[in-house]
Amino acid sequence: MLTLTLIFVLKSFAQGGGLPNFAFVKNCRQILVVLCAAASVLSLLWGCAATKFVDEGEYLLDRVELEGDFGKVQHDELFDYVRQQPNNRVLGLWRLNLGIYNLAGNGDGAISNWLRSIGTPPEIFDTTLMTRSRQQLQLYMQSRGYFEAAVGDTAIVTGHKKCKVRYTINAGPLYRISHLGYAVHDDSIRPIVMADTARSLLRVGDAFDINVHDAERARITRRLNEEGYFNFGKDFIYFVADSGLRQHYVTDSLILVKNNADANEQPHRRAVVDSVDFIVNHIGQRPITNPTTDPDVNVTHHAGYRIFHRGDLAFRPSLLSGACFVRPGETYRISNSELTQARLGALKIFGQAGLRYTLRPDSLDDQHDHLGCAISLNMRNLQSYSVDIEGTNSSGNLGGAVSLSYNHANLFRGAESLDIKLRLATQNQFARDGKERFATLESGVEASLTFPKFLAPFGGDDFNKKRNPTTVFSAAFDYQRRPDFTRTVLSTRVVYNWRGSRYIGHAFTPLEMNIVDIPEISTNFQNYINNTYLQYSYTNHFIMSVGYAFIFNQQQAKTTGKTWYVRFAIETAGNTLNALISKTNADGNKEIAGINFAQYLRTDLETRLRMRDIWGNSFVYRIFGGVGLPYGNSRLLPFEKSYFAGGANSVRAWPVRGLGPGTSQSDPNLRYHNQTADLRLEMNAEYRFGLFSIFEGAIFADAGNIWSLRRSTDNADAIITSDFYRQIALGSGLGLRLNFDYFVIRLDAAVKLHDPAAATGQRWVIGNRPFRANHINWNFAIGYPF
Repeated sequence: MLTLTLIFVLKSFAQGGGLPNFAFVKNCRQILVVLCAAASVLSLLWGCAATKFVDEGEYLLDRVELEGDFGKVQHDELFDYVRQQPNNRVLGLWRLNLGIYNLAGNGDGAISNWLRSIGTPPEIFDTTLMTRSRQQLQLYMQSRGYFEAAVGDTAIVTGHKKCKVRYTINAGPLYRISHLGYAVHDDSIRPIVMADTARSLLRVGDAFDINVHDAERARITRRLNEEGYFNFGKDFIYFVADSGLRQHYVTDSLILVKNNADANEQPHRRAVVDSVDFIVNHIGQRPITNPTTDPDVNVTHHAGYRIFHRGDLAFRPSLLSGACFVRPGETYRISNSELTQARLGALKIFGQAGLRYTLRPDSLDDQHDHLGCAISLNMRNLQSYSVDIEGTNSSGNLGGAVSLSYNHANLFRGAESLDIKLRLATQNQFARDGKERFATLESGVEASLTFPKFLAPFGGDDFNKKRNPTTVFSAAFDYQRRPDFTRTVLSTRVVYNWRGSRYIGHAFTPLEMNIVDIPEISTNFQNYINNTYLQYSYTNHFIMSVGYAFIFNQQQAKTTGKTWYVRFAIETAGNTLNALISKTNADGNKEIAGINFAQYLRTDLETRLRMRDIWGNSFVYRIFGGVGLPYGNSRLLPFEKSYFAGGANSVRAWPVRGLGPGTSQSDPNLRYHNQTADLRLEMNAEYRFGLFSIFEGAIFADAGNIWSLRRSTDNADAIITSDFYRQIALGSGLGLRLNFDYFVIRLDAAVKLHDPAAATGQRWVIGNRPFRANHINWNFAIGYPF
């Protein structure tokens, strides 16, 4: 069926002109038949090996199936309640980890023990777990409002020592809420609860869902914690439901009880924070356990806070008061504790902040509880350095880089972070004819200074505390030497970063400047690019820009389910200079200090979707679109701001800057790839799966291209047209990754499937070109591609 579907799709492309003829489709069909047959043989052989260590009378759990009527409950939700799952399969086909385990055999040598340690033993069918799964599924359906749900289970033998388990679910009628009542027994908090009912998660007519009820208990509890009720927990809230008055409807009542203190019901009491103490532990010093009694502990008083520390305080006391939302004399609020932990945790000189509240029974009065707050902080090393050595392999071109980094996390005793990085990199490359080898050299220095707040003229004390802002000043110098030219880039910028919410971040760049100088360029190369669009990429120019970026990121943790990443950026340059400067040179361009300045508008949008299952396998999708419009003082985008495609983080079947624009071929007269343009569209899909230990595998497909917008370019094939979709490059391949948690080493091998630079009718590679080993484009990189 899959083969027929693919052939139908390919035939449809052929009829639209994207494929040469049906003979190509027939060729693809033969290839697919061979591949499917090979996959079937491998599956059969692997299936026999799967039961190698399954004893007689036992069964390998081959599959788990859910069928029947699930109501409004999602299929994936139910699988979380199945207590026994089969061995994980790669792409739903091969039990790779089980196969590795079976390869160990019965030996007890080092290799056999290692194979068993990285593999997974066979999942032997267990009737007890099947029964427990059935019970759990039924309870979950009932918790979602299907009180009459019934679940059956059946074990079915599917082969030699193999079985599958089928759970049949009949949801039955959905019970809904017909009436929602409140009974708040505590007069002190009744007004708060009743005034907040409009925000209730429970609605008349909705399904009677236990999860929603529990979330409503948590919501009310948080609201009361925010109003000062420190000791209030959701155990003081319960629900009474009656389903007997009306068929398939439930009368729901929320009950909130008083504080059962000493077996006597007492009203809940608001809490006031009497004192806030910081306990600062420095590296290499004895931890502070009793700050008020230890004679070696010093105390610094500042803004109503006490700071306990040994020796001299390594930072200004205002750093803590400026990051603390918990203030002496104010009512307790849970959000103040959370904001304080987040703000202190963001300061690089500390580890995670620990907040502990203590109830003071000796200071009770008739109206309030009184709390003491202790905040524990552990200092990190204030200065550090690192030396990084890395090797690179880009399309068979070997190279290496060494970098020296230095960090001072408390430069002015206010958690200001200074970072300095020196880098030297070189790479040996073959010329485009594959016969001559040459070397590229790049060296540079970069320095940045980060303040943990907004500096003037933006922000204020309240904003600086709540939005976790930073102000970054950076400057860099980069030297690039290639056979045809030498280029230097001097850049500086100011960036304001802040958080909008848990997942949303903002970055505003009011000033970024780049001075690009080309001190040397070979005569042959200069003659080649004269009177072409490339000449504008190799002239001295000045960029002064302003930009903004919005980031929505849920993909920071290894969570299961769907998570999103969205980034939107916009940048414009040259408008202020264009308004201030009126004089033009002989070419009609405006200059500053004798250098042309760039004028353009550039915007990007990137979206990623990651779907991760309970075994850690992920499907990741990415869509990127970017466009830059040069205008005014610029004919083309500056080389640094132009778009390119190909390489380890793009369409991986093409080398860096080797794809496009449009149907253009990378010019064979150039010694290296240098394809840039004004517009870029790209789509990527990748399936990531665990292999064993730290090793991961990947199967991926990439699509995209770049185009020029204006006919000012001398290359007509680069211009985007209405049939741009026929010029999309396609590539696919396999990847191997080493995941060390804090970084990932990646090796991807990709081949071309659809080459827009080929002649019409020859663009689909399979069936039109003989395959050779050098058609594989190798990509070695650090980190995931997206």
